[in-house]
Amino acid sequence: MTIQANLEDPDAVTAMFEKIDKFCGGVNGLVNNAGIGLSKMAHEVSEVEFLHLYAVNVHAVWRLSKQFVNACLQRKEVGNIVNISSVHAHSTQTRYAIYASAKNAIVGLTRGMACEIGPMGFRVNAVGPGYVHADQNYELIKTWSDDPEQWVRDFIENHQALNYEINAVDVGNTVAFLLSDLARCITGQNIYVDNGTTSLIFNRDFT
Repeated sequence: MTIQANLEDPDAVTAMFEKIDKFCGGVNGLVNNAGIGLSKMAHEVSEVEFLHLYAVNVHAVWRLSKQFVNACLQRKEVGNIVNISSVHAHSTQTRYAIYASAKNAIVGLTRGMACEIGPMGFRVNAVGPGYVHADQNYELIKTWSDDPEQWVRDFIENHQALNYEINAVDVGNTVAFLLSDLARCITGQNIYVDNGTTSLIFNRDFT
């Protein structure tokens, strides 16, 4: 069953959780995966663009987490939250200042909520993907490269410690682990699934 909701609308989010509760009696795991990108110099970003990015990438994460925790508490149950951050919470690039600031906000929210609701039995973690390829990324990459296909090949070869492509399943496996009892002692963490991108001080082609 799929339940859709506009995450920028508090009433729509409330209605979504009500439908979930009616369908299956509630859930004990929340993955905040919705997000939008923005490739634009910070001083050129409009108020509308800034507010929209934060509404989806930050405000909605808090909104869903709040609804989730309160729903669990109402049922006298506990649950786990996994937020999707990004390698941009660690280091970033030109045209990504606003996006990176939003992903850093996710890491801060993750740590803070982990401290706050940990004593109640909840765990809160984040996963920071590296470059996960999808053909739709080419349009975004065109904002800084004339040859997006070659840029992707060069990135995988030279900007990762492991020179093969990360796929969505790799990220999903880490999320599933964090939601499971195998991770029962892990909370407040931001785990990078990036093939070692954030560990490199120099590109692999550095000589």
